[in-house]
Amino acid sequence: MTAWRSACCTPVWGCDVAIEGSLEQIKERVPIVDVIGTRVKLQKSGRNLKGLCPFHGEKSPSFYVFPDRENWHCFGCGLGGDVFSFVMRSENVDFTEALRSLAARAGIELRQRESQRVEHDRHRRLHDTNAAAARFFQSLLFASDGREALRYLEVRGITRATIETFQIGWAPRAWDALASRLGEDGFSAEELVTAGVAIPRDGGGHYDRFRGRVMFPIRDAGGRVIGFGGRILGDEQPKYLNSSDSPVFTKGSALYAIDRARAEIRRQGVAVVVEGYIDALAAHQARIENVVAALGTALTEEHVRTMKRLAPRLVLALDADAAGDAAALRALEVVRATHGQTATPVADRRGIVRLRRDHELDVRIARMPPGKDPDDVIRESPDTFRAIVAEARPIVEVLIDAELARAGDDVEARARAVDVVLDALRGLANPVAVDQYAVHLSKRAAIDIAAIRERLHGARRVNRAHRTAPALESEPTTRDWLTVEEYVLQLIARFPAARAVLRDIDAEDFYREDARAVFAALRDTLLGASFSEDLDEVLSALGEPLGEYAAWIASWGADLEETTDDRVIAEAEAGVCRLRMLNYRREIALIGAFRRGQAIADDPETWARQAARVAELADSVKTLERTGLARYSPHWHAIIHDERRLGPVRTVRRATSVDSVPSEPSVTRAPEAIAATG
Repeated sequence: MTAWRSACCTPVWGCDVAIEGSLEQIKERVPIVDVIGTRVKLQKSGRNLKGLCPFHGEKSPSFYVFPDRENWHCFGCGLGGDVFSFVMRSENVDFTEALRSLAARAGIELRQRESQRVEHDRHRRLHDTNAAAARFFQSLLFASDGREALRYLEVRGITRATIETFQIGWAPRAWDALASRLGEDGFSAEELVTAGVAIPRDGGGHYDRFRGRVMFPIRDAGGRVIGFGGRILGDEQPKYLNSSDSPVFTKGSALYAIDRARAEIRRQGVAVVVEGYIDALAAHQARIENVVAALGTALTEEHVRTMKRLAPRLVLALDADAAGDAAALRALEVVRATHGQTATPVADRRGIVRLRRDHELDVRIARMPPGKDPDDVIRESPDTFRAIVAEARPIVEVLIDAELARAGDDVEARARAVDVVLDALRGLANPVAVDQYAVHLSKRAAIDIAAIRERLHGARRVNRAHRTAPALESEPTTRDWLTVEEYVLQLIARFPAARAVLRDIDAEDFYREDARAVFAALRDTLLGASFSEDLDEVLSALGEPLGEYAAWIASWGADLEETTDDRVIAEAEAGVCRLRMLNYRREIALIGAFRRGQAIADDPETWARQAARVAELADSVKTLERTGLARYSPHWHAIIHDERRLGPVRTVRRATSVDSVPSEPSVTRAPEAIAATG
């Protein structure tokens, strides 16, 4: 299953499209009334304007422009849309040409982003380089030159099956064995250096980065080789050496065995982090498959963000010594720093999908027996390791015990230890957890809980009193919400499982022309002869200027939790259902706006036809409500009305007053949050 693209790696697109991008600037600068007014003679009709429809012959005006909503609709022929759709129909051009025409009118130069195809090809080439290096290293492990390395692995209890599964290899001691071999296979010296497996000489030329080392290929969540860890055999330093950072590999964010562990971590809801490659290999060999290694580095914020997307609990398997205590304290600081940085998509009552960042990670510490590493424990008894992990203690409790033990019986030292713990508690977001830990600290330190709470909250008041006013920040350049249309497109673009809905929906289901054009391009690419499940290829095929908008949609929510195929399918189906419901409600609102100020005697035939249409649309809404896929708690007119607050990009730009919109039977079901998470 393809994961949320951000998991364990930097998003390939790296799209940093601003809300004030080309499409939005055009909509802001070119009023729809000015554009339509050049082709249709408009006259006031209340808050709106009307005229003779340019798309069908008529004698009485049924073509309406709604300035507050920035859209138009003809109640004679049924056509309607936004400023882009009007230009497309009136000038008989596609979306791209309409965009260019309006951009010229607005005085906006369309930005041409750097070719993503070039970047994608470069990343693919680096993956190919690393994959070729991994094959070369493993081929040597089973040759005569690799006997020493193979013996080392056997002594550490690593089986032949595990070696082959994880593609462990051997880097010979020659200075240019890898460079020579990969050069023969067509890889350039520059590619080897960029991939982090070769180093340029000062006097010219290159030499291998890894020599005389047992090689552990490091993969991303998708299973692609992104770098290596090499373990020296002998007394040379450094004992472990990693690939240098590259466009596809960052030591501080990569996790060894994440490709093998991800599914099991999601299934169990627990991620176990060990320190070394051998520890992780021993765990997987014993079928403890929710284990990853942090490449010998301390836990980083990127590691924590990755784990948050996979599971609600993180267990650190640490040594039972001072180094383990220090690692626990560092981990606590990292967890505090990442609070609120992992998101869950949630649909509000207006049908807008926003990111909710309140996901907390339960971090626990599993202490190994004195003098033993995780692989020692696992080799002796996998069940013992499982039990230690199951009994892992919350990280704050471990901190409390460690600080109090270090202070001993000295009163001043214990007071300082309490302050250390309280400082950690002040960084926690959950006030209930803070109070519970304060009670635990009171009991362990034999200090009255009132004194603990006074110290905790008194310091908070002091901090607030002396806190300087924060500097004013500029408006954010990106938004953290999507329209329903964009959310459906995002699911289709990212997840092959969501593409089943492509055969059930049509471009006409999308109200906005920009979203409609992206959908049509995705559908043609994904269902056509050039079918591809590669996100980069799919988006690259869209071309400009749609590519920028599509790339932004695909990159939205880079910190989302991971999800499953079943949930993705359910989300896509619910999104399509919501999309149609909103369209039905929009049409009802337009009919209501048309009727305002009209009398039934003026045109009884049209009035009756519209009444029948409203009844038909209301029935359609009720039918969709009964499916249980999409529910809204307010009346449908509240959804339309509240979209006025959504900013420059919106499905309905403005809304009439609630009182002016025809009513519909109350929808009382509770709103259902979109939660594309695992």
